Amino acid sequence: MAAPFESAFTEYRSLHEEASKYTSESAPRGILEGGSVRSIHYRDEEAIYIKASHDRVTVIFSTLFRDETDRIFGKVFLQEFVDARRRAIQNAPQVLFRNDAPLEIQGEKGLPQGKGEVGYVTFVLFPRHLTPQRQGEVISHIETFRDYFHYHIKASKVSFSFPPPDRKWTGKAVNHSCMHEQNPRPNTLAPYTNNQVTTTPPQRKA
Repeated sequence: MAAPFESAFTEYRSLHEEASKYTSESAPRGILEGGSVRSIHYRDEEAIYIKASHDRVTVIFSTLFRDETDRIFGKVFLQEFVDARRRAIQNAPQVLFRNDAPLEIQGEKGLPQGKGEVGYVTFVLFPRHLTPQRQGEVISHIETFRDYFHYHIKASKVSFSFPPPDRKWTGKAVNHSCMHEQNPRPNTLAPYTNNQVTTTPPQRKA
């Protein structure tokens, strides 16, 4: 699956070299518009689209949300990408999310039309991400994004399905533990505690 990415990276370097010969006003239209869109239909109703330009490579994931809850969790998760870039990781790729097809792939044939709602996640890779030294690492990370994304959506739903602990009983347990620390009592259950395994209980005296 890495071949279309490698091809797009190579086309970016070619377009970048050609664009350096012109000013932004005098550059031919073909250089400004970028190369053709490469598509990877890796699932029945989802795909990856890759488009090289002279100053960036745009990677677009079409992903299907089977229910509204998935979409909500997905938006929250992607917002963390945006906030992290603003706060601390200034050199991270730009991440965008939208419900309709981005401009780069509008007019492409075979855009996903699944039963659920389709969303589009866009990564914008800038020249600092496109160096030959980083190419393998960047491709390896980005081509597995879809699995990473939906894994965290499912994990978040599972964690929210469990009820929170009862604070009332939690407080009682803490108080009970403190009382025993202040007034220790003989441990009559020693055979069953202190990390010891006892197969038979102690015998009572006649």
